[in-house]
Amino acid sequence: MTIIAEVEAYKSALRACYASYNAVPVTFEVGRLTGRGGHAHVQVVPIELKDTVAQSFRAAGQAKDIDWEAEPERALAKIGAGGNYFKVECPDGTKLVHLLKGNFDLQFGR
Repeated sequence: MTIIAEVEAYKSALRACYASYNAVPVTFEVGRLTGRGGHAHVQVVPIELKDTVAQSFRAAGQAKDIDWEAEPERALAKIGAGGNYFKVECPDGTKLVHLLKGNFDLQFGR
């Protein structure tokens, strides 16, 4: 099993668990990748207010001068294994991606 498949299996199990509590997951991921390897981490948080997640991340990002990519998947594919990114997966299927440039507050997703 690839690491991506394993992460997706965990996210699926968490979706089922959260559903039993009338909650849905918000997933955010920070990746800092270099030619020598890198570091990425995924965090999954249960919430009940699922309809406002994307809007809330956009507003919070604007307040911190975070620019969201117009085409998230294309942006991630374009940077490949050498880029740094912050990605949010919202309960409604919306994906938000910010390509990291310089310092980034790792607490932002929380």
